[in-house]
Amino acid sequence: MKTEDLTPALYENAEIPEGINYSRVHPLREFALLTTGVIGTIVLIVGALAYSAEYVARYIPFGVELALVDRYADWFAGADAAPSDAARVAYLRGLGERLAAAEDLPAGMEITVHYVDDGAVNAFATLGGHVFVYRGLLEELHSENALAMVIAHEIAHVKHRDPITALGRGLTVSLGLASLAGLTDSSLFDNVLGRAGALTTLTFSRHQETRADAQALRALTRVYGHVGGTGDLFVALRARGPAEPPAFLNTHPLTSDRLERIRNHGGGHAGPLIPLPDVLHE
Repeated sequence: MKTEDLTPALYENAEIPEGINYSRVHPLREFALLTTGVIGTIVLIVGALAYSAEYVARYIPFGVELALVDRYADWFAGADAAPSDAARVAYLRGLGERLAAAEDLPAGMEITVHYVDDGAVNAFATLGGHVFVYRGLLEELHSENALAMVIAHEIAHVKHRDPITALGRGLTVSLGLASLAGLTDSSLFDNVLGRAGALTTLTFSRHQETRADAQALRALTRVYGHVGGTGDLFVALRARGPAEPPAFLNTHPLTSDRLERIRNHGGGHAGPLIPLPDVLHE
């Protein structure tokens, strides 16, 4: 036997060719593409959830809304607590009842109008048929007709179930994002709805706002026989406020568009304007 046959064979790792694990695409670009894909998927999922929630929310019984806001009964009552506001509240609720009757609300749906002693030029509708009108808004108005347009608009939101739809959309998006991020916990619902302030920040789409305007104009035609004065608030706000952003940046229809629809409404524009009672400005 030859000596060299007993010598263990020597093995060496072959040299790895250069560039075999090198991507022609820059790593940052790959990361950007992956991140974009993940974000796009999340957006699609959340968008689908939001659309589904909006569709389903319309069919939630109005009694569920009442149950949801029952925990805030004291907060709602606090808006009308000042004895000096009693006459204002009585007038606003009487006007709200007349307008609600003209809008043919579904059985069991009631409207409660509240007065808020605050200088903000604001009014909003929230769950359970609650409509809030601010002192600052009343100071901008000079006729009941203009005020009726605002209140009838908010009543229309209630009739069309816009508050519960907006809440369902917001809650579903919050739950969806939290679930995707692995952050869901038992307190999420309370974080979304558990503060009374959340009820004042429900936002409606331009379609919902336009539909509410149309419903309000029909109601005012029934109550007053015309829609004269209904655009006075929009004219006043346009005169005193800054330029509006483009329509696609504004959830509300542009003032010019709203005034155009009022002018084109077939309910008649000539008729007496009813002055606001002195009690609103005392």
